[in-house]
Amino acid sequence: MRAMLGASITAVLLAVSSLPVADVALAATTGARHVPVKPGSTWTFRLSGGPCEVVHFHASHRFTTGGSDAGSYRSDIPRLTMKWTAGPDFSTSFAGRFSARSGIYSGTWFDGDHIPATLRPGAHCA
Repeated sequence: MRAMLGASITAVLLAVSSLPVADVALAATTGARHVPVKPGSTWTFRLSGGPCEVVHFHASHRFTTGGSDAGSYRSDIPRLTMKWTAGPDFSTSFAGRFSARSGIYSGTWFDGDHIPATLRPGAHCA
C-alpha cells in the first residue's frame, strides 16, 4: 500500500513539475487537472447553438484557425481575450473566463451582438 501511494505521489509531482508556475498555482488551489490556453495548444471555439472553429494558439500572442481567420490574444488567468484581425470574422472579439474545474472558457463573442460562446481544449469541430 505504501509503495502504491509513493508511486502515485511521484507521478503527480512529475506531472505538476512540468507545468508553468501559474498553472501549478491554479491546479493547487482548485485541485483541477485542466490548464489554460498556452502557446502550442489547440482549442475549439464554439458559438452557443452555432458553428465552431479549431483555434491554434502560437507564441507572440497570436492565433490561427483551420480557415482563414487569425488574430491576437491576451491571457491573464483566468481571463482570455481574443481579437480577430484577419479573415471573415475580422473585427470581432471574445472575452471569456477560465474554469479550472471544467477546463473550459465561457464568455461572450462580440460582433455587434453579444453571443454566448465557449473555448474548449482540443479539436472537436465536426
